[in-house]
Amino acid sequence: GLNSVGACEIDARCGTQVPERNSVARIIFQSGGQTFACSGTVLATSNSDKSPFVLTANHCVGTAAEAQSVQAFWFYQSIACNSNTLQSGIIASPTGGALLVTDSASDQTFLEILGVIPRDV
Repeated sequence: GLNSVGACEIDARCGTQVPERNSVARIIFQSGGQTFACSGTVLATSNSDKSPFVLTANHCVGTAAEAQSVQAFWFYQSIACNSNTLQSGIIASPTGGALLVTDSASDQTFLEILGVIPRDV
């Protein structure tokens, strides 16, 4: 839940940047038989076709097997600043994705996830 975030992380609801906070998904993935959570940000294409491209960290998803287990949760946000209560309307993508590019030196992974990017993202 929300209580598991680090003390250094800031609740996105505390800011006014709605388009920016809606572009971030919580991603769940499998690695070594365990489940982990990270964040990923949708990347816009030059033709704005809402292709499901997501940028995350290599230390989160760094292999094709991990990418295949990714599920994104859009609008995974609290109801108010620091409320620790999730809002309704969270949209889950289908599980699965393709690892397009990853680089451990820059700690980046570029994924194409299954499903479509929801409206308002």
